[in-house]
Formats: sequence, structure tokens, C-alpha cells
Amino acid sequence: MNSVLVIFLGTLVVLFFLAVTVSFVQTYRKIVLRRRNKRLKKFADENRGLIGENQNWQCWECKTIMLSNFHVVVDREGIVALCSLCSAQFGEKYQHIYGDDDECKDFNV
Repeated sequence: MNSVLVIFLGTLVVLFFLAVTVSFVQTYRKIVLRRRNKRLKKFADENRGLIGENQNWQCWECKTIMLSNFHVVVDREGIVALCSLCSAQFGEKYQHIYGDDDECKDFNV
């Protein structure tokens, strides 16, 4: 009887530590992602024209020529510039660099 109780309590402790470890790993990944997005946001704020120029002033998605009206967004590979039509159409595909998870700060103008 004592050995069954010890095995049960040992399993319970191991499961608890496993759950805590998984929680810490998820939190760490979120923190790293937020730091990356903050760094990319700062770079995009400082180099908006350079991002468009590196893409030859073409939209990343549809390859049309962009004028001054374009949006800088975060792609999985990095920062890309989209025309206003593609940024509205592919809003769920890209995460807008100027917004957080809760809201887009462009609407607070």
C-alpha cells in the first residue's frame, strides 16, 4: 500500500514540474517574440524609406509599384512593405508592426 502511494505522489510531483516547465517555456517564447517585434518596430520607424527602396518600391505580395502610401508589416522572415490594398486584404496573414496583440495603434490617430 505504501509503495502505491509513493509511486502516485512521485508521479503527481513529476507531472506538476512538467506543467511548470512547459509554462515557463511558453512564457519565454512570448517574451522573445515581443522583444523581436519591438526591435523590428524600432528599425521600421527609423528606416521606413529604406525598406520600400530595398523592395524596389514594389509591394511584397502583388508586386505593384507603391508610392508613399504603404504599410510596413512583420513577415515570418522579417519586415516587408505592402501596398494599402494588400495590407487590408492580407491583414490576418501579416501582423502589423505598429500594433500589439490587443489593438492596432494606427487607429488612435
